Amino acid sequence: MARPKIELDRELIKKLAFIQCTIKEIALICGVSEDTLQRRKWFSTLYKKTAEDGRSSLRRLQWKVANGDYLAKRVTRTNKAGDDVTEETFASPNPTMLIWLGKQYLGQADKTEIEAKIGDKDNVREYTNEELRSIIDKGKGRNGNGRGHGIIIATERQN
Repeated sequence: MARPKIELDRELIKKLAFIQCTIKEIALICGVSEDTLQRRKWFSTLYKKTAEDGRSSLRRLQWKVANGDYLAKRVTRTNKAGDDVTEETFASPNPTMLIWLGKQYLGQADKTEIEAKIGDKDNVREYTNEELRSIIDKGKGRNGNGRGHGIIIATERQN
């Protein structure tokens, strides 16, 4: 006789997928193996769609927070005339979120400068092309792989 089929709570699975839980995490919370989840024909579709809905929701909230459109507080009070008055306070734009969104969607990045010293001059630009080729050729000449002399020392600095 076969084991009884384990009933899975689809609403719980949807909530977990929405907050980007992994399949492994969902299996642990549901008390089943990952294989059990993945054998269910409906699971893959439900998981992918609900996880994508969660990412979309997160993205919408990020844009609202970045633009200051996020409702931070809503208070309803009664004024002196006895009328209910609702006051809404919106969060200020979030510079950190704006920077992050710019990096993700606009290709923006922190500026990185690289300084290099070759030989006895402070800047590579002080050398002519011929001088640079000569230095590189000397480096290759030592052991054939260009690493023999350690002629280029570079440091990276974030601004």
